Amino acid sequence: MARKLIYLPIEVKARELDAKLLLAYYAVFAGFDIIIGDMPTIYTLSETNQKGIVFFKGGPHGFRERMITHSYEFGHQIVELDEEGFLFQPTLYLQDRMQKKSLDMVTQEYCWGQNQFDTIVGAYPQSKDKVFVTGNPRFDLLSPKYRQLYKEDSNQLIDKYGDFILINTRFSIYNTAKGFKKTVHFKHIEQLYIEFIKMIKQLASELPNQTIIVRPHPGENRQSYQKELHTFQNVKIIHEGSLVPWLNAAKVVIHNGCTSGVEAYLLDKLVIAYVPFETKEAQLPNVLSNQATTVEEVIQLLKDSHKRNDDILHNHYKIENDTHAYTEIISLLEKVDTVSYQERLRINKFPVVKRKKSKRIFSLTENEIAMFFHRLNEIDNKKQIIDIHEICSNVYYLSLE
Repeated sequence: MARKLIYLPIEVKARELDAKLLLAYYAVFAGFDIIIGDMPTIYTLSETNQKGIVFFKGGPHGFRERMITHSYEFGHQIVELDEEGFLFQPTLYLQDRMQKKSLDMVTQEYCWGQNQFDTIVGAYPQSKDKVFVTGNPRFDLLSPKYRQLYKEDSNQLIDKYGDFILINTRFSIYNTAKGFKKTVHFKHIEQLYIEFIKMIKQLASELPNQTIIVRPHPGENRQSYQKELHTFQNVKIIHEGSLVPWLNAAKVVIHNGCTSGVEAYLLDKLVIAYVPFETKEAQLPNVLSNQATTVEEVIQLLKDSHKRNDDILHNHYKIENDTHAYTEIISLLEKVDTVSYQERLRINKFPVVKRKKSKRIFSLTENEIAMFFHRLNEIDNKKQIIDIHEICSNVYYLSLE
C-alpha cells in the first residue's frame, strides 16, 4: 500500500505527547508513516529526508514564520493546529499567532472550534478553503472512550496523594523560568500570581488535613512556589507527566483562565475558577467553572454540586456525539498532495541537535510509546502492532510491521 510521511514535532511533552500519539496511532493504520519526537530534531531531520507533511503546532509570529518557512522551503506540505487556538483575544491572536504571510504557506489550518474559524476567515476570507473546524485530539482523550487510558495512572496518584485539590497556574509571562518579569502590559498576571499565592496559603491554613497540589505552567519558575509555600506540609509543588491523569485523580480543580479548567469540566470534575478580580482576557474557562472571589467561597463550593454550561462551550470547541478530532484531521490529511512511496523508508541520521540551556528538553522512550499504543489496542481490540524504530535520541519512526 502506498504510504505518506507525517513529521509530528513535540515541544511541550506534558501537554502534547499523548494527543499526538493518539493521532499518530490512527494515522498509521490509515496509511501514514510518522516521525515523532523532539521538535528541533524533527525539523533538522526534515531537511534531508523524505518529503512529507509537517504538522505544526503554532507559535508566536517570529517563531511561527521561521518554522513554517523552513518546512516550506524544503518542499514539505504544512498543516497546522495551533495549541493556543482555543482561548485567545482575536486582535492579539491575529497579530501574534495568525499572520497572513505564514498562513499563505500552510496547506490546511485546523481549528478547535467555530470561534477560531470565524476569527481566521473573518480576517483572511481568501484562505477560507484551507481552514477547517476539526477539534483537537487533546480533548479526544477526555471522552468516555479514552478516559480508561489513564485509569491506572490516576489510581496510582490517588493511592499516593489521597483526596487532593489540584491548582493549575498560568503565570509564566510574569513568573518566567528565569525569574520575575514585570511589565505594564501584563500587570494583571503579576497580580493574579500574588493573589493565587495568598489563596493557596489561606486554603492550606484553613484546611490543614487537605492535600493541595500546585501544578505550575511548564514555562513558570517552580522555585518561586517552593519558596512561598515550603512551610505548608499539606502543599506540594509538582509538574510530572500528562495532565489528564492528575485531572482524573483530583477531588477538585482550581484555576483562573486555564484550558485545564475546560479539560476538567469535560471530565465532569468539580471545577472552581478563582477570580479575585476581573480581567479582559478570554473568559470561557471561568464561565464554565464555578466562580469564587474569596477563599471562603472556594471552601463553600467544595460542599456544593457543580453546574454545566455546555451551550457556551460549543462555539469554542467542536463537540459532536460519537466523533473525534483525530478522525476529522486524518480524513483531511488524506487529501494533502504529497509524495507517496511503497518501500519502508531509510531515514538519514545525524548527530544530536545541541540546545541552548534555556530551551525545553524532554526524554521520550520506546517503552512510553509502546505502552500507550498497547492501551489503545486494548480499547479498539486491535492485534496488529505498530513498529517503533528509534532514529536518534527522543525521535522515533512509526510504521506498520
